[in-house]
Amino acid sequence: MRTTIILRAFCTVFLFLISAPSSAAIVIVPNAPLSGQSTHIQVVNQYFSAASIISATITRSGNQFLIAQTIRLGCSLPIVPTLTSDFDVGVLSAGTYQVVAQIQYTSAMPGCGGTTETQSASFTVSDPGGKCIRIFHPSLPFNVLRR
Repeated sequence: MRTTIILRAFCTVFLFLISAPSSAAIVIVPNAPLSGQSTHIQVVNQYFSAASIISATITRSGNQFLIAQTIRLGCSLPIVPTLTSDFDVGVLSAGTYQVVAQIQYTSAMPGCGGTTETQSASFTVSDPGGKCIRIFHPSLPFNVLRR
């Protein structure tokens, strides 16, 4: 009886440790975006058991992005997968942007999942410099760009 209780306690602690997700990283690509460049926001997370992305969405309100991601944990033996959700947010104007990622963990196994993690980050999109002026000249077969 005592051995069974100790074994159950050990299994519970073991399942908790291998199912615990690591903190998500919010990655901006390129890491120092310029206005006029296409920008991606990624949520990268490494787990200590089998895991898969069930859903991942992004919404924008002004200069804030909200990411909702649902991860199914397998709570099995450690295999250390890295999962990435990639969102192409297109070309952004110069300014500072906030990103909030809410990650919900689910599982079919009792005692595994059932939690939500929130991560946040901010990034700045810079103006690449002076404006370009296109100069048209009828005698030239090309256009001249001048800053």
